[in-house]
Amino acid sequence: MTTKRKRRNQQFQDGPMPSNSLCVDLLQSAFQLLVAAERERKDLMHMSTHNHHSANAPGAVVMVTTAFDVWMNEVIAALSITGDDAVRALAAVDGIAEKHSQLLRHLGSAPSAQADLQLLADVRNEVVHHLPRAIRDPGDLPSRLEPLREKAVLLEVDHPPSPWGTVLALQLCSYRLAHWAWLVVHGAVQEIVRAETSTGGFAVILASNFDWFRNVTPPEQLPQYDAKHGLKVPLRVDWDRLREQMLTRKP
Repeated sequence: MTTKRKRRNQQFQDGPMPSNSLCVDLLQSAFQLLVAAERERKDLMHMSTHNHHSANAPGAVVMVTTAFDVWMNEVIAALSITGDDAVRALAAVDGIAEKHSQLLRHLGSAPSAQADLQLLADVRNEVVHHLPRAIRDPGDLPSRLEPLREKAVLLEVDHPPSPWGTVLALQLCSYRLAHWAWLVVHGAVQEIVRAETSTGGFAVILASNFDWFRNVTPPEQLPQYDAKHGLKVPLRVDWDRLREQMLTRKP
């Protein structure tokens, strides 16, 4: 742990203060990115029956994961303010999966969403600390992210032309991946809500904001979205057009 982080945690250990929720603002950003990711289907660039390319998807993954981490810290602070001083130490736990697990155990409940949470953390770290590199694992996918292929949440990329090089970054630009990230976080939040009953509803009130993802089209219902908007899945990917769009995209 860095010196700056140790100082922040020590300040928290000395006594968290009531404050407005930063989590809600982060969730608003995450949701706007998810909405924009859904809307990108209309670009007809790289789409399949239940997925499509989205430049906003990686940002949505990062933001909803960060919002979840902040929410757990805010729950820890609320528990502490109500008299549970021992819970403060959990704010210093590294990793959302481990923090979630320890918080649930502190609340007397057994965690069940750890594998997906750790996988989500790995995706978030790959995006935030992304290094363009030669990946020796099959399909240009790091072995720790292989479960994403089994879950079918990556963008399907079959033999793009050579100028693209590695396809990892392209695979992560997936609407289905962004929706999956929200789904994983939502499930983890609900576990804590069911276990936490001592803060006067603080966790429950904020947790309802994690339901926002239900206002976008789930991947399995994208055919209905296509029918509503008169979209047809192209027979093949226009790689040149997709590359030009990605290089010249404007806000």
